Amino acid sequence: MENKWFSGFFKKTSEQKIKEAHARAGSGDPESQFALGLELELVAEGQADMEEAASWYIKASEQHHSLAQYHLALLYAKGSGVEEDKLKSASLMLDSANGGNADAQFAMGILFYRRSVSDPAADPVDCRMEGFKWFHLAGSQNREGARAYCETITRKMTVDDVKTATQRVNDFRPRV
Repeated sequence: MENKWFSGFFKKTSEQKIKEAHARAGSGDPESQFALGLELELVAEGQADMEEAASWYIKASEQHHSLAQYHLALLYAKGSGVEEDKLKSASLMLDSANGGNADAQFAMGILFYRRSVSDPAADPVDCRMEGFKWFHLAGSQNREGARAYCETITRKMTVDDVKTATQRVNDFRPRV
């Protein structure tokens, strides 16, 4: 395909995007901080880039930006740009889920579902009800796979468990 003479006017290099994003993020706007972190993560060429991405996610997360919390949780889980910390990752994932992020809600559903079958110290009934709640919330936002997991977990619940779990769904209010 022929390259049009005007195409250069509409393309921005990653460096240009990052420079502009730095200016906006520096003002303290959490959406801009998240966008900069994401841009840095996408073009990361090494640990230093991931550390900078994480630092912007942290700033946005401290202002309760649920997408930043979600991405930061993933970085802590992998130890990418930050020191690996599974507990901090889970806490951030829960914060993001409570903020209404469907991917984080799905992840929390998975966490509770797995705990219900593999953690002898956990109450399996309560874990299934929490898993149901998170899958149901994620499914209501059309998160792929959430409804199927919700059906799977429901098969292992009593009618009273489903009623209680449904009440948890109804009582949920995303943090704003």
